[in-house]
Amino acid sequence: MYTLKTYTPKIPKVWDCYGRNNPDHYTQWEELRKADTITGPGFYIQLKGEHSGRPMKTPIKNCTQVITKDPHLFQLCSMLWRGGLFRRYLHGSCQQFITHRVIKDVLAFGYALDPSNIKAGADLLQVTDNAIKSHQATIQKLQELQKSVSSQVLKNKPLTLKANVLHNQ
Repeated sequence: MYTLKTYTPKIPKVWDCYGRNNPDHYTQWEELRKADTITGPGFYIQLKGEHSGRPMKTPIKNCTQVITKDPHLFQLCSMLWRGGLFRRYLHGSCQQFITHRVIKDVLAFGYALDPSNIKAGADLLQVTDNAIKSHQATIQKLQELQKSVSSQVLKNKPLTLKANVLHNQ
């Protein structure tokens, strides 16, 4: 149903004449990362760090690529990660990581679950993700408003917005 493939960037390291890393290398890495973004059913899984097991649509340096034809595997993997199943299998004391074997075991557990329950859970997660995104947009607008008010006060300009306007919404 799926195959795991270790993701490696296809950019050679470029060194300048003094043996330092070329800053253009990082720009090339970002361009490659954007070009490698998967739009189909395939995705990436983070292998190292605090968020090991997190499914992603864009690659990072420590990830593995999951090649699949199942469009619901990303949602299943997301539910397994949010449920803390990958956290149980973390290895390492300083730099925590998971292995391909762990990913296969956790996904096998996910495939054994009831498909109708998985679909209902995926739909609910999508609704909650959309609600979180809309609230984050509102929070960002309010933070911009705070900056604007602060700058007006610091410039000793009269405020055009009163505090009770926000309470009426």
